[in-house]
Amino acid sequence: PRILSNWVILFTRALWGRPTILWGHAWGREGDHSLRNILRLLMMRAASAIVTYTHSQKEQLKRVLPHIRIVAAPNSSVRRSEAIADLPAPDDLNTILYVGRLNPAKKPGLLLDSFIAARSKLPSTIKLCFVGTGEERAGLESRVRAAGLTEWVKFKGHVGDRQALRSIYARTFCAVSPGYVGRSAIQAFSFGVPMVIAANENHSPEIQACSESENT
Repeated sequence: PRILSNWVILFTRALWGRPTILWGHAWGREGDHSLRNILRLLMMRAASAIVTYTHSQKEQLKRVLPHIRIVAAPNSSVRRSEAIADLPAPDDLNTILYVGRLNPAKKPGLLLDSFIAARSKLPSTIKLCFVGTGEERAGLESRVRAAGLTEWVKFKGHVGDRQALRSIYARTFCAVSPGYVGRSAIQAFSFGVPMVIAANENHSPEIQACSESENT
């Protein structure tokens, strides 16, 4: 709703009788009780159909907008045929993995602090790996050097190749989302790797794929 051109396009098409499909979050970041959702609902009433990120959002909207076609299309990252877990020997699982942007909202620094604090209690083979780029990378690398942990903490940068990612996840016994969780959870599950997730964060819709004691 904050993008004014969306309103112009939507209502112009409505006046012409042209179908328009809206795709996005049912509610804003403030949740379903925010007054700002009045604008979202006004926009959705002018649409021909709505695509939501989750099945629960779909059901919520169906109660409010019963006359509009609403479908759910949860985020994914791979084809179903590619979602195959590797089965390494237990001794080969030595990596704690973070995949995502290295920015304050994702809290990679919290994970690094935790690893540094726990290092003396962990087996010497256990390593921490960061995959991703962002404005916090230089600071994180500096802290790793200061702690003398360059052998145990690795920064891979952006990794987009599927096979390269598979080789990293094949050594991973758990992925971690220290800030709000997003599509990295779906990616971890597609490789058969469970994820440790922060309890009290404003998570993205992918949190609905996370089942505690099952994959999370």
